[in-house]
Parts: sequence; structure tokens; C-alpha cells
Amino acid sequence: MMAGSFMRPIMWRHFIVFLLYLCLCLTVLHQNRALAGELNFIEGLVQNQDLRRVGQVVVEVKNQEGSLVTTGVSNDAGEFRIPAPPVGTYSVSAVQDIFRSEYIVLKIGSEAPDPIILTLSKSKVIALEVRSSLAPIQYKASSEIYPVSRKDIEELPRGNNVELQDLLLTVPSAVYGSLKQVHLRQDHANLQLRIDGVPIPDTVSSTFSDVISPRAWERADIILGGMEAQYGNKTAAVLDITTKSGTKPGFGSVQMFGGSNRTINPSLEYGGTVGEKFRFYVLNSHTATNRGIEPPTLGHSIFHGQSERNQTFMRGDYQLDNSNNFSFVFLNSVAKYQIPTLPGRTPNAIITGLLPGLSPVPSEMVGSGRRPY
Repeated sequence: MMAGSFMRPIMWRHFIVFLLYLCLCLTVLHQNRALAGELNFIEGLVQNQDLRRVGQVVVEVKNQEGSLVTTGVSNDAGEFRIPAPPVGTYSVSAVQDIFRSEYIVLKIGSEAPDPIILTLSKSKVIALEVRSSLAPIQYKASSEIYPVSRKDIEELPRGNNVELQDLLLTVPSAVYGSLKQVHLRQDHANLQLRIDGVPIPDTVSSTFSDVISPRAWERADIILGGMEAQYGNKTAAVLDITTKSGTKPGFGSVQMFGGSNRTINPSLEYGGTVGEKFRFYVLNSHTATNRGIEPPTLGHSIFHGQSERNQTFMRGDYQLDNSNNFSFVFLNSVAKYQIPTLPGRTPNAIITGLLPGLSPVPSEMVGSGRRPY
């Protein structure tokens, strides 16, 4: 009786361990089935251009870098089912010999993607060979280029009424000198202007004033140092200016700007189109001031310092076709200056003795009747 009583607890222990093991196996099996049910697949079919389904076609899945991630093969019914890769963006295509389908972009997420259809078509392999015996010459590599846009000009204190010398002072290495001259890299009066690719020759007017107002600039590249041979000997700086052109709808402005020293600057500009192929832009700016050239006297007392300047600019563009465009540029800049004088000077007896019959007149008495310009 004691041996029978001792065996029963052992049997119960084995039975309980068996039940626990069975429950654990059922739990693991249920979790695997749940994970298998949540696994996404890329499904679809492969067909020819005549809509006949094609079997034994390799289906490729690539990532955004173009690397192959996984592949699959369609069955005899043209259907395929490939386990989806991790979350991301992929491209799917079908390949069979010389036939290839289009690329379909899929975004793999938590939900299964919709079934796709891949259509095979005959592909051609194109071999492209590029030969370059010498790297292209970077002719601007040794130059410093400071771009200036229309927005940059409008943000300056006087906006598009600013003069050229004040605009150049915003460039590093620029120093203001006398008589509206700007020294760039310690170089003086060695500035070259190019308007829409056309070099502008030096004139007496351009020595003391800007030939074209920054109001007409669409953008400009200020090139300093290390210039190529096409720019010649004007190497202090090159202002490569691209002017405004007409737009649709048109734009325009009428401005009146003025200040001390009886300075007044009216201006008018307008840009527009005629038809579908012709664009135009016109500008006229007039400036009058009592301080054209800096005088040798201090304060606001200026003698014989009146000046006037008028600038007229016109540009027309005719777009013949997508490859040919004709541009017309007209620029007229006229400036008049009086040379400031220093009153109270006496005639030089030596000079007047060499010029008999000359009646010297004090400089402060020189007026418009004596051709002051």
C-alpha cells in the first residue's frame, strides 16, 4: 500500500509537466501563425503587351540606391508573391531574356501593398561611351565673383536710386576716393563695364558718373582679379551686367527722388511684351544737382558745381524659335559738369604777363554765359 501511494504523486507530476509543455507549444504555434498572418507580400501578375500572362519570369525588387533587395518568379499563371522587404520605398520590375517591364514604385508600410501588373516589352541595350582627353579649363577659378541681384539693389538704403560708386562700396576691398572714384584692390579707375555682353568704352562722362543706372540691372557679376584674356587690360574689376527685359504681364514705375544740394532725380521705366515673341524694356533717368563734383571748399558752400545727367536705355528681344533669339540694346548717357572753383584767388602775374590782352576773371564770377561746362 505504501508503494502504490508513493507512485501516484510521481505520475501526477509527470502529467502536470506534460500539460504545461503542451500549453507552451500551443502558445508558440499561435504566435507564429499570427506573425505569418501579419507578414506583407508583394503580389501581382506578369503579362505581355497582348495581355497574355507569362510564367517563369524573374521579378526584381530594388531599393532607392538601385541595389537588388529580393527576387521572385511568376508561376505558370503569371502570378507572383514575394515577401515584402522592410518599410521603405522600392521599385519592382520583371525581366525575361531581352524583355523587361516598366518600373513600378511601391511604398512598403504596415499595410500590404495593392496588387500590381507588370507588362513585358522588348528592350534595347544602348552603350554610351564618353571620352575626355582634357578636363575643361576653369577660367574663372582664379577670380572672385560677387553676384548682385535686383533684390540686393532694392534692399540698399536708397534702393534702385543708388549710384554705381555707392553700390561698389558694398564689395570687399573697395575704398571710396575723391571725385566719385572707387579704388578696388588698390587699383584706381581701371573698371570695365559689360552690358548684356557688350563692352562699354570709356568716356569723359563715365569718369565722374555711372553710364547705366543700377535701376536697369536684373543682375550683375562683379569679377575681381585673375581674369581671362578677353577682358583686356581693364583688370581692377569687371561689371558683367544683365539688364532687365520685358515680362508678361508688364511692369513699370515712375519715381521722383531728391535731397540736399538741390538734388532731383526723376525716372521712368517700363517693361512688357508685344505679341508672344517680342519683349521690350525702356528706362529714362535724369539727375540734376548742385554738387556734381566734390568741391575744394568745406561745408555746403559750393561754387560753380552744377551738373546734369540723363540716361536713356532701351532693350528689345525677339524670340524667333527655341534656338534663336535676337536682342537689340540702345544706351545713351549724357552728363554735364561744372568744375568747382575756389573763390578769393588773385591772378598769377607771371601767367597773365605771358598772355597779353587777356583779362582774367575770378572763378566765382564765371557763369553760364561764359560756357562753364
